[in-house]
Amino acid sequence: MGQDLVPYVPGPQDDALRRFLRNVTSYEGAGAPIPHALWQFGLYGSLTIIASGLLTFILPDKSWIRDGGFFLLFGDFAAALTSTIASLAVPAIVLGVLLLGINLWLRDRRTSEAWRSAVVLQFAMAGGGATLYAGVAVLFVLNLALWIAIIGSAVALLCVIVWAAAGGS
Repeated sequence: MGQDLVPYVPGPQDDALRRFLRNVTSYEGAGAPIPHALWQFGLYGSLTIIASGLLTFILPDKSWIRDGGFFLLFGDFAAALTSTIASLAVPAIVLGVLLLGINLWLRDRRTSEAWRSAVVLQFAMAGGGATLYAGVAVLFVLNLALWIAIIGSAVALLCVIVWAAAGGS
């Protein structure tokens, strides 16, 4: 009981400022949480990588593309691109799941600037994977447009022949 009445006298190494600084964390060392918009970009990136890996399983086989007759232009290139995408499917799914885990781990943590760069890199990797699929889609649409033009021209030619045979003037 007598000790409560005795005032505390700090020693030379124990002043109020030193005690305060021992309990304070430097902001530069603690980092800051990743901004929500950047975190969402990373989330979308990892989900895009997973979806692109899963999408590979519904793409036609490279032999069908090469020998199927649909691809009149760039069929060999489309087959090679599809083969490349198919070889990257399982690693893309595994990488996407790992990046999703990292992204969820980073959600509310204080991180350094390097982790922000990792999230940006994650989104860039998703863009690279999506570019491969865009190449296949562009080749498909190009060949589809070519087939529509051929069939439309054939129908127009047939109409002209029928019109000429009917004695059209």
